Amino acid sequence: MSSGKEFSGNEFCLESTQIEFSGERATLTVLSNRHAHCFIPIVERPKRKRPSSIATTRPPRSVKPSQASKAITMKSTTTKELRTTSTEIKIASRIGVEQMRSSSYHSNYLMSPTSGYRNESVYNTSVGGLYGPGSRPERLTSDRRSLSGGSLSAAVSIRDSREREKKEISDLNDRLASYIEKVRFLDAQNRKMNNDLELFRARMGKDTLSTKAMYEGEIAEARKLIAATEVERGELEKQIPKLQAEITEYRKKYDDALRGHDVDKKKIDDLIVNFTGIENESNLLRRRIAELEGEVGELKKINVTDNSNFTRARTAIDQESLSRIDFQNRAQMMLEEIEFIRREHDQELSDLHAVAARDTTSENREYFKNELASAIRAIRGDYDQIMAGHRSDIESWYHLKVQEISTASNRHTLERGYAKEEVKRLRSQLTDLRTRLADFEGRNSLLEKQVGDLNFQMEDEQKTYEFTLKERDEQTRRVREECEALMLELQNLLDTKQTLEAEIVQYRKLLEGEESRAGLRRLAQQVKTSEISVTDGGSHSSVVESSEKTSKEMGETTNKIHYHATAKGNLSIQDASADGKFIVIENTNSTKEENIGEWQIKRSADNGPEVVFTFPKGFILKPLKTVKIWARDQGGENEPPDQLIFDKEDSFGSGSNAKTVLVNESGEEFASHLQTTTQSTVIYA
Repeated sequence: MSSGKEFSGNEFCLESTQIEFSGERATLTVLSNRHAHCFIPIVERPKRKRPSSIATTRPPRSVKPSQASKAITMKSTTTKELRTTSTEIKIASRIGVEQMRSSSYHSNYLMSPTSGYRNESVYNTSVGGLYGPGSRPERLTSDRRSLSGGSLSAAVSIRDSREREKKEISDLNDRLASYIEKVRFLDAQNRKMNNDLELFRARMGKDTLSTKAMYEGEIAEARKLIAATEVERGELEKQIPKLQAEITEYRKKYDDALRGHDVDKKKIDDLIVNFTGIENESNLLRRRIAELEGEVGELKKINVTDNSNFTRARTAIDQESLSRIDFQNRAQMMLEEIEFIRREHDQELSDLHAVAARDTTSENREYFKNELASAIRAIRGDYDQIMAGHRSDIESWYHLKVQEISTASNRHTLERGYAKEEVKRLRSQLTDLRTRLADFEGRNSLLEKQVGDLNFQMEDEQKTYEFTLKERDEQTRRVREECEALMLELQNLLDTKQTLEAEIVQYRKLLEGEESRAGLRRLAQQVKTSEISVTDGGSHSSVVESSEKTSKEMGETTNKIHYHATAKGNLSIQDASADGKFIVIENTNSTKEENIGEWQIKRSADNGPEVVFTFPKGFILKPLKTVKIWARDQGGENEPPDQLIFDKEDSFGSGSNAKTVLVNESGEEFASHLQTTTQSTVIYA
């Protein structure tokens, strides 16, 4: 370390300090006056002479071209960084001078080298400047004494400005230390790479002519291949308009067939509607006939019931007649019994008269005669009263039963008449309905025959349409395969062309670098190819091979991204952005709408947390339409049903491996989209 001081006039002095670390020299220049000073860091890198004893001090070793290229690249990078460092140091110097002119403060910068670089900044702010904290120059003292009380705000602003400038100078000190450390490291790298480059030049100078001849032959062959590729590409481009015209013609035929199919389908729908109306009317008549037959059955049951009631009434009348005869017989028997009793009583009276006649006393005879007469009268009165009661009861009961039987018989007679009239009416109505049913059945059979003919015709047209569609699809598939093969071949040719051009440029750089001894540069080329294949069964898989080929140590690293998508029904995941910005759902059906309200999209990337998006309730996806779900703040707009915004997350998740599934409200998986990434590295000897 060395230091020096230079004075410029009476007001300013220039103090320089030089610091050396392992051959690296840094000069710190401090420009100061009586009131303040600031440092101006200047880094001086001394000119180095190439050491002449490199070949003798270090044993020769084999250097690969890739290592030489790396050395040249590091040297170029070091030169650029040194230029940047010098520019920033000059800017820092200018900032320091401007700060010194705008304010007055005291700053000491200390730097001490240890095992690496470490900077320590010590700022002692005082009014004294260069003369220490205890001294105060007379000029500053007179200036401060001349300050009035009204300049307090100016002093505060100056103090704030000084604090801010102190902080800026501290930052500049830190940057200077980091620049010095970087310069030292890059200079060491340059020395090492210069040595490696000298060894590489010493070894590769012998085989340059043979290598140049070999590369020139390969370049000529590559140019011929490029010319042939261009010719073939022109022929393929001429065939593309013809193929596009054929595709347009097939598309028109397909549209015409589709329109004819729609017309036939409409006719069939009308016939089905008519047939359904006739069938409904026939079913209605059948139901009415069944109801009338049920009513006839009920009337038959009522008739049977009336007949049974009439039979029971007649049986009851017969029973009543028998009862009357029985009662008459009983009455006759009772009369005969009464007559018998009367005869007995007369006999007893005769006996009593005889007894009385035998009595000699006239008073006794008169007494017994009177008693007997009164007893006979009493018995006759009782008997007559009993007989009159029985007779009146029997006559009233008999008349009542006869009246009831007569009323029931009349009622049953009327009901039977009504039932006969109703049966006649129902029979006539049933005859009419059967006649109409026969007519409707005839019309129904005729319509069924027409429907059968139309179905047969529709099947023939459907088969013809399917055959035409299959033929068109087959032709389209062949044309598409030919186009894909041509495009793939064209892409391969273009890739080959780009590869050859890159190799030509690389060989030219190598040859020019060998001739000019100026060094080599590392070359990189990125080639991206994509291949998409579709499989049957409603699922498709796509493989995108993104290969990054880098000429690093004569090796090649390839990253391949594979996409595999499956679908069970009409819904499929058309696209899932690898960076997690959006997901696209497609309805592949041409006629049916899909209600995916409250369905969910679940996505997980690199074993991260699962992101779940739920569709709004009642969301309908139209036929052959897509809906794009954007993550929040990713450039999408909320325009249902074409676009939706996922407000909960900024991204659906990104990574090298990701899985996206579409599930319904019950958790059943309907579609999936899988992204996998594989990496392969090939190192050439």
